[in-house]
Amino acid sequence: MVSGFRPTAPGLWAANRGRPRVTWDDLAGLGGGLLALTGCPQGELARRVRAGDGRGAREFLDFLRSIYAGYVAVEVWDHALPEERELADRLLELADRQGLMAVATNDVHYATPPGRIVHDVLTCLRQEVTLDEAGTRLRPNGEWYLKPPSVVWRRWRHRPDVVENTLALAAECSFRLADLSPSMPGFHVPPGMTRQEFLESLVWKGALERYGGVSGQRRNGDPIRVADPSPARTARRREVPAPDEPR
Repeated sequence: MVSGFRPTAPGLWAANRGRPRVTWDDLAGLGGGLLALTGCPQGELARRVRAGDGRGAREFLDFLRSIYAGYVAVEVWDHALPEERELADRLLELADRQGLMAVATNDVHYATPPGRIVHDVLTCLRQEVTLDEAGTRLRPNGEWYLKPPSVVWRRWRHRPDVVENTLALAAECSFRLADLSPSMPGFHVPPGMTRQEFLESLVWKGALERYGGVSGQRRNGDPIRVADPSPARTARRREVPAPDEPR
């Protein structure tokens, strides 16, 4: 998971604020370590299948396979819409014919069913319309929430393999935040100083240049020191008055 995120991060950061994106050209240059999901009901594959473009759908899957070394999964969903269930059946048939695994996902736009009204209101604010005027700009039902496992299993009881595939894929993608240790740059530390002491000296030098004299001012201790956080101790170390102790 970590090795997969790092190659995509520059593309996300380079996009306009609030509109993260990775282009097809970006994806083509990423190499291995990633798995492609084919997207939500409005995604490229779903649009081609919905339009009856079987050849285009197969070509799109071949394109993804060429980028991800065959590591591609076809997404299907069930938001209790008859037309979507028909689309999911066609996607499952396509995945089976192409020898690809299918995974059950959910196009989540709010966490729980009561969140639907909040999502609708936010949509109206974004579109600058009232709830009565919104029409098809709002989602057709309240099924776009994060469903519990029991609901997902029940929805896909006729194809339990797609839920099993989802669980297997989720296990591969799991990671601990503790594993994301940052790569710190290597700074030259003057002889006779620790990194902490050198950092403190730079901070105090910058503070003097930016704010001028700081002696005589009351300070809340040393904000850059991790250890020894007591305001009284840090104030004594810097020889400035400590904040008044609570009485």
